[in-house]
Amino acid sequence: MPRAITKRWIAEAPASISVILASRKALQRCRAQRQRWGAPRPQRSPVSPRAITRRWISEVPS
Repeated sequence: MPRAITKRWIAEAPASISVILASRKALQRCRAQRQRWGAPRPQRSPVSPRAITRRWISEVPS
């Protein structure tokens, strides 16, 4: 059983890793832009970048 799970995880890993790396890049870009704009109040923004990233990851077909 663990071996089957590992095989499936290895098969799926490249896609999930690329998604994680892409979302991390997007988050860094968001932070860089926010710093460039003089850090507008994050509390005011209706959706945080992290929430957007989570939703985007959940929408990506695995």
